[in-house]
Amino acid sequence: SYDRGATLEMILTHMLGRAQILALSATVGNAEELAEWLDAELVVSDWRPVELKRGVFHTGTLIWEDGKVETYPENWYSLVVDAVKRGKGALVFVNTRRSAEKEAIALSRLVSSHLTKSERRALESLASQLEDNPTSEKLRRAIKGGVAFHHAGLSRAERTLIEDAFREGLIKVITATPTLSAGVNLPSFRVIIRDTKRYAGFGWTDIPVLEIQQMMGRAGRPKYDRVGEAIIIARTDEPGKLMERYIRGKPEKLFSMLANEQAFRSQILALITNFGIGSFGELVRFLERTFYAHQRKDLSSLEYKAKNVVYFLIENEFIDLDLEEKFMPLPFGKRTSQLYIDPLTAKKFRDAFPKLEKNPNPFGIFQLVASTPDMATLTARRREMEDYFDLAYELEEELYSSIPYYEDSRFQGFLSQIKTAKVLLDWINEVPEARIYETYAIDPGDLYRLLELADWLMYSLIELYKLFEPKEDVLQYLRDLHLRLRHGVREELLELVKLPNIGRKRARALYNAGFRSVEEIANAKPAELLAVEGIGAKILDGIYRYLGIEKRVREKPKRKGTLEDFLR
Repeated sequence: SYDRGATLEMILTHMLGRAQILALSATVGNAEELAEWLDAELVVSDWRPVELKRGVFHTGTLIWEDGKVETYPENWYSLVVDAVKRGKGALVFVNTRRSAEKEAIALSRLVSSHLTKSERRALESLASQLEDNPTSEKLRRAIKGGVAFHHAGLSRAERTLIEDAFREGLIKVITATPTLSAGVNLPSFRVIIRDTKRYAGFGWTDIPVLEIQQMMGRAGRPKYDRVGEAIIIARTDEPGKLMERYIRGKPEKLFSMLANEQAFRSQILALITNFGIGSFGELVRFLERTFYAHQRKDLSSLEYKAKNVVYFLIENEFIDLDLEEKFMPLPFGKRTSQLYIDPLTAKKFRDAFPKLEKNPNPFGIFQLVASTPDMATLTARRREMEDYFDLAYELEEELYSSIPYYEDSRFQGFLSQIKTAKVLLDWINEVPEARIYETYAIDPGDLYRLLELADWLMYSLIELYKLFEPKEDVLQYLRDLHLRLRHGVREELLELVKLPNIGRKRARALYNAGFRSVEEIANAKPAELLAVEGIGAKILDGIYRYLGIEKRVREKPKRKGTLEDFLR
């Protein structure tokens, strides 16, 4: 990502000439340029622990890069079934989440007939561990047939469960979006790349060579395979064209992420507040050593770009200049950099404080958070736009910014912010997760990612507000809202969710059973609390320890009428 790339580049720039750097990559098109920047010796090797065979499959014909040809049934599914029949695994890369789900269910019907009875039982057990939601229902169906799909819409727990079962050989096939090819160590005997194009907002575009080669690099399991196979499916393109581009072609060049305005702005603030860069001249001299400058060679445009950012930081009181024109980091700038948020996010927060103090409300605060460059908003689809436009007008008095006109370039982005704010509002009003997924057409992973970002930005909002003579009642309101966001609860459950292992479901169950405060829980008999859904002996024991209460907790009595009772 631009953020990680820019941060890594800045760290390396600090280290140039001070440390020995060892950089390793399999898919960089301009390794020579990187080595030149690092003043490093470039070592190139084609050694691989497992030999990699690469080929293109077209209507039953598999052409390997060395010219050898193999014949299979026409549909590429036969490549997957062949791998399973040989006791091997397969990874299938597709370009969308829905394709990953659809192909997993289709393949599970074919793979299931090659499973042993013990594997079927183990897979049934694995499927039963999944939470209940629309996405995991599809995943459950696929897993029972020895196949799983893997994409960013799954929860972290679901992804881990799938990855572990695939490594153990219980799950035979994974259908995945390209996110799996980077960052997850999940090799397979055979990698099948169904798609070499994806939709990019303005039409279909070729997936970069670098990404396809990352996917192909997953083929071959050290210690298990002598050879790994990576096969591209030719669906519409000619096989020869795919062979030349993706198998014989060179990966694209890497470019500096400091070209991204957001990354550049954050990194300059960090240099001034955290790394002791004391003047504009010193800043420019540092930037001249970056990979960005090494690639661009145009130092005048770099200086101009840096000057604009410095003006922005001075104008918005992140930093100041002393009489000798030396940089003076201000508390607002220091805290912004420590929170690792974009200075533009911090500015948006500070500009909203006067209105927020007059009318603190969840919807306004969530729309404010969603309007920042650090928040990944949910896209408002064309068919939804009218509904969110109506909602914005209905709740206009709660917003801290004006509604843009339809012709305004910000209009669609604003409606996406409204949609995101509405999801967060539903969450704190205890709308069931399954209904949120269905209403907004999102997956569990999307919701969890949204909540993680919102949690971080709510914390940042509170920390920055504390710098500007905060009103105690407003500060407490923000803290309560942050806690509600973290747990997904209404106000009346705030006291209960502070207890260990008590989330939105257990807190609501306790409240509905009449235990509405910590005091009522402390005074209740253990048996009464154990009768509440979701409260077991372990949970209750943890609550008592937290409250410093010594009470003996016994497990709930077994239900009458069990086989054990009958045998007695």
